[in-house]
Amino acid sequence: MKVVQIDASEASGLVRSSLGAPRTAKRKTLAIASTVMGGVLFFIPFLLMQTPVAILIGVVVVGGFAIHFYQRDASELAELLLTVATLRPLAGPASYAQWTANDVKQSAHIAYYELSLADVLDRVDTFRTRSRGPSERQVPDRSWRRVVGFAITIVGTACVAAAPLYALLVLVSLRDLHGPAGGLVVGLGMAVLLFVGAKSIQLGRKMMQPSAKALLAKDTRSPVLWLRAFRDDRTVLRDSEEVNELEDRSLEENCTRELWYYGPVVAVGAPGDRLPPVGAVRGYFADDDWQNAVKHWMSGARFIIIVVGVTDWLRWEIETAMQGNHLSKLLFIFPPDTPSNRARRWRNTIAPLANEKYPELRDIDVTFARVGYFDGEDTFVLVNDRTKDHVTYEVALRLVVYGLCRAEAMS
Repeated sequence: MKVVQIDASEASGLVRSSLGAPRTAKRKTLAIASTVMGGVLFFIPFLLMQTPVAILIGVVVVGGFAIHFYQRDASELAELLLTVATLRPLAGPASYAQWTANDVKQSAHIAYYELSLADVLDRVDTFRTRSRGPSERQVPDRSWRRVVGFAITIVGTACVAAAPLYALLVLVSLRDLHGPAGGLVVGLGMAVLLFVGAKSIQLGRKMMQPSAKALLAKDTRSPVLWLRAFRDDRTVLRDSEEVNELEDRSLEENCTRELWYYGPVVAVGAPGDRLPPVGAVRGYFADDDWQNAVKHWMSGARFIIIVVGVTDWLRWEIETAMQGNHLSKLLFIFPPDTPSNRARRWRNTIAPLANEKYPELRDIDVTFARVGYFDGEDTFVLVNDRTKDHVTYEVALRLVVYGLCRAEAMS
């Protein structure tokens, strides 16, 4: 078994720079300005509330917060509401054309593929556009869930939008409330609105998730099977360019946004789920049925995604893939974790293969591993990156998809 390690740090850095350099500088400035003005908000305006200057300061402060939140959230929230209202497909990650600019075109060379990053991304972008599924947005099995989910999303959006307006209202109306007490009223009120808004948006999106059965009846492409330990449903990717936790997404949501281009992404739901997480659509089965469902999905899958972890069932899933001759479909995703935990995850997940067929896999250095796959019978390719934000995984996935589907991507 030959092991090939691709360092994608330069590639993801180029994409990150091209995508975010101008807005990152602006956001850092806004973050600093809003932080400074936040201090002013909590103390100075209320100490001087009886003067026009205090009101002016308050308006400037609220304006800073408004810019700080709206500049990052308004476009995404507007897109989400428009998507729900018009039943359009949920937007995936940006296409290569939207992702880029001159920085990527001056691109890193991907030695293993003997292509530049720009060439790889160009071909994957064309390929995934051809692979895209039904144009209508898939909606919940029951119409009431769609209505309720949409209403909850509207409420959440309104709460986020109301946070700076609430601060302004307090500054103008509660003129008798001075000092830290006034700051506490504003601070707690804004915190509650933002928290309720974020949780409502998340809840609304979960309610609008369809079931695997309903989705596969409409989207007849070969599915993408998402296998993971249930505890990894909560793994979050911190966006290195963002300082707003409303922007953070789970590893699953981030990766499946890319994978949806190649087929409907399905997963076995965790027992006890009240609502499915946003990402892969769930199928829920009795304890003695879910293994048959996994075997069935594996046989027809376009890709089989393994989120490396430490449970016994992941080893069973690898053994099942081996028995079904599905290794060419496997795609391993390494969640953000410490190097020692990542190595432990890898040794557990790969144990059936390392014990029976590929002992070389035990010795792979997975310190910076992000995504891996089998390129034929005798080569394992691992994409490494020193960063671990959403761009890291999107770039790694596109490199791996190109490797798995090279012939189709070039046709």
